[in-house]
Amino acid sequence: AVRDSLRPEGAVDLANHLALLELSRDADGSTRILTTNFDTVFERAWRENFGEPIDSHAGSAMPQPKTTAGNCVLHLHGRIEDNDQELRETTLVLTSAEFGDAYLRSGWASRYIYDLVRAHTVVLVGYEADDPPMRYLLEALEEDRDRYPDLQKVYAFASSKPGQEEITEALWKAKAVEPILYMVHEGRHASLYETIKEWQRYAKDPTNWRRERLRLRFGNNPKTVEPNVIGECVA
Repeated sequence: AVRDSLRPEGAVDLANHLALLELSRDADGSTRILTTNFDTVFERAWRENFGEPIDSHAGSAMPQPKTTAGNCVLHLHGRIEDNDQELRETTLVLTSAEFGDAYLRSGWASRYIYDLVRAHTVVLVGYEADDPPMRYLLEALEEDRDRYPDLQKVYAFASSKPGQEEITEALWKAKAVEPILYMVHEGRHASLYETIKEWQRYAKDPTNWRRERLRLRFGNNPKTVEPNVIGECVA
């Protein structure tokens, strides 16, 4: 029943997934996404856009962060099967006992996250990091920064309601995560994904993106230009 409920059916809008894939490229041009989701929509987004499969790894079989090369999707808590992608199902981390094994008894997930933060800058998207093992791990990482100077900062796109910015920021910083706040309107996270898609367009061609944005701004009557628009042009 769990597997059936996790498997997307029919046509799915994969534009947001593709944007995240493209923004995850490192200096060498390799795409690397780590997801706690079990579905294979990232793999589908890659194949539909580039016409070829992307490497997919899951659970304790994931290659170590410092040795991972090339384009890949990494499923931290396992992956369901996808016959269209020729991907087999792996062990899933679903129950409290399975979380306990992954993060405490065997500890492979904890070690992986620790090595990940030492090797890469981590940005959380759509993940609150409220499950106890992950929260404890993030706080432990913060305490270890004096001993391990190669530990990178962890960031998160964090949803907030108007007037709640201060408390939202404080709650995230209590998890040792630097929040990047965005506003939620009527329960919708559209502003986040609109920003991500715009960021994707910028990343593809920064010079042309700036030119187009300035052309739109300079086409207006200078007397009607708002201060925030002037600030955007200066930045």
